[in-house]
Amino acid sequence: MERLRQGPLHPVYLFYGKETFLVDRCVEAIRQRVVPSPDLRDVLVQVFHGSEVSADEVLAAAQTPPFFHDRQMLLVRDADKLKDPGWAKTALYLERPAPFSCVVFVAGDALPKNPSFPLSEKLGPDACMGFPALNPKQRREWVVRIAREKGLEGRLSPEVLAGFLEEGYVPLSVLEQRLEMLSLYHHGEGASDGSVPLPPEWSGGVLDKGYLFTDALLEGKEGQALTLLHRFLEQGTAPLLLLARISWEIRRVLLLQEARRRGESAEEALRSAGIRPFARNRYLALAERVPAPVAARHLFALLETDRVMKSSRANLQWHLEDLCVRIARSVRSR
Repeated sequence: MERLRQGPLHPVYLFYGKETFLVDRCVEAIRQRVVPSPDLRDVLVQVFHGSEVSADEVLAAAQTPPFFHDRQMLLVRDADKLKDPGWAKTALYLERPAPFSCVVFVAGDALPKNPSFPLSEKLGPDACMGFPALNPKQRREWVVRIAREKGLEGRLSPEVLAGFLEEGYVPLSVLEQRLEMLSLYHHGEGASDGSVPLPPEWSGGVLDKGYLFTDALLEGKEGQALTLLHRFLEQGTAPLLLLARISWEIRRVLLLQEARRRGESAEEALRSAGIRPFARNRYLALAERVPAPVAARHLFALLETDRVMKSSRANLQWHLEDLCVRIARSVRSR
């Protein structure tokens, strides 16, 4: 990463490997150097997919000067699936590359087949990088380092750390998202200015419909909430991730109720709680439906469950089920 950030900028890069998190970090390091302004990325970063283009099309775009800047980036994902591999043509392009273009090829787990090897030799180690799966020692060091970056170092107990490392192979991107969720859980109070976006793992993948689970829970629908809880667990969602999701929702409801108690308008309250426009009606309804004392008790129950889950050797699912039953029944009894 340091070589990518500090070393000479090459006209062509090739990244590959099983650890796509590290590949994506490399791509982002190049993008920040080529197009540092986020406002210009839509026009100065062209994205291609190997199954849809040929090498000729990519190289033709690379030889076309950009209109709005003195440099552009061309990103070719799934480069190992290029219709016409054209690696020989790319190798020829290296002899006279366009000074205004940086072409980044992202392949799969391994280098594309034989025709790519001459290209990798021409690129050299600073421009052709592979990222195989980390070994257990490397993964542990990586988790500790990312936890430190997210302010979790003091909270990463041996039990929690073991939970990250004892599941067999899990992509680093998933581990990073789970660490982000823990960070949001422990520092959720600081998210009330609306500057923190919806966590990645809640806007895609298994928890794409996570709001269905928390809506059912905060509406007192015990059976539906437990059914959805079991579905997420069966799909491989980490129990602590689900706990963080519940905590996020209840914190948002409490922030919204507190803002409204201060006499703020609905729109001001939504902004202060960091709630996006598309979720406006759902959160207003939750704030009306769940009395503030009940929501506060829910938060204490969450903190208690968090402590128990991180110290218990029992099945974590049991603690989540107990928490969900307590929340659903307290709401339903109102």
